[in-house]
Amino acid sequence: MIRVVFWLAGVALVAFGTVQIAAHKMPTIIMAGAMKKLEEGYGADVNEFGHSGPITADNQRVVRPSPDLAYSICLYDLTDGAVAVTVPKAANYLSVALYDMGTNNFFHLNDDEMESDLTRVIILPAGENAGSVTQLSSQAEKVAISPTNEGLVLVRRVLMDEQDWPMIEEERKLMTCEAVKPN
Repeated sequence: MIRVVFWLAGVALVAFGTVQIAAHKMPTIIMAGAMKKLEEGYGADVNEFGHSGPITADNQRVVRPSPDLAYSICLYDLTDGAVAVTVPKAANYLSVALYDMGTNNFFHLNDDEMESDLTRVIILPAGENAGSVTQLSSQAEKVAISPTNEGLVLVRRVLMDEQDWPMIEEERKLMTCEAVKPN
């Protein structure tokens, strides 16, 4: 009887450990795979925006992207310091979302919250003092503290019809995602 209790306790301990590992590591593994696929599909380097064209069944890079949204992605790396993301206010709805390596959305901004025609978001690594932003750039309008050194910026714009593409392409020319070096 005591052997059965110890055996069941061992099985329960292994099961508990497996669930804990899966719950804490799987999001990071999934995000790393998604980031690799996005980097290949969007053709952008780290700390640089890549943009999608019109979404069709033939060019889906992620599960179920919306065909009436124009996507832009920046995979960021804060290993060497802050990253600045500049996004213009769009003629149609726009949102900017930042995700860490655990797939957590830690920052969100939409066009109603943008205070100017061009918004700059400084992404800082965890543990960096947000007060140091003034040392990085006096133009910083928003500050986001990333829980992980790597992640992604997802910009979505509503596409009212196919004739919006030239306007969206012009807006995208104003977008930047780049490492910021302290002065």
